[in-house]
Amino acid sequence: MIQRLLLAGILIILTACDQDYIPKPYGQVRLSYPTAEYRDFVTNCPFTFQYSQQAVKQPKDSSCNYNLYYPDMRATIYLSYEPVDQDLTKLLMDAERAVYEPHTSRAEYIEPKLIVRPNARVYGTLYSLGGNSAMNFQFHLTDSTKHFVRGSVYFKAHPKPDSLAPAVQYIQQDVEKLMETIRWQ
Repeated sequence: MIQRLLLAGILIILTACDQDYIPKPYGQVRLSYPTAEYRDFVTNCPFTFQYSQQAVKQPKDSSCNYNLYYPDMRATIYLSYEPVDQDLTKLLMDAERAVYEPHTSRAEYIEPKLIVRPNARVYGTLYSLGGNSAMNFQFHLTDSTKHFVRGSVYFKAHPKPDSLAPAVQYIQQDVEKLMETIRWQ
């Protein structure tokens, strides 16, 4: 009886050890978010748009500057408004400089996307930044005569493109919705 058990044990050991052990990599938490639902951004400012119900509207110190904070993602869309007073070229150059100067050394790519909605008098650019850039998106919108809105998206996390990808995609959808629905008053 003992001989049979000993023989069975040896056979199990010999047949079970035919492959090398390969350690598994550490896993990342899977991020998933609810389907986006939007509400109107209503203030005394000369513009309106729709923004996600996941975001909390936070006024900043000036009258038409706001943060849209996403507590579940630790992300913020920073919005600032300036009236155009014969200085549209300067506003556009400042907005572009804020994208390229600080981020060209870290970003793997900077991809501009033009926004042209002539019926609503909305013109602008959405910049997507990839790689280890602290900022993921920056944009500006104008009617080219009176109004200029600038925005940027930051996550309060180390830039890890793979692990942040679901949150970045969610925020990109919200930024595009903002740009599609902005109206001047």
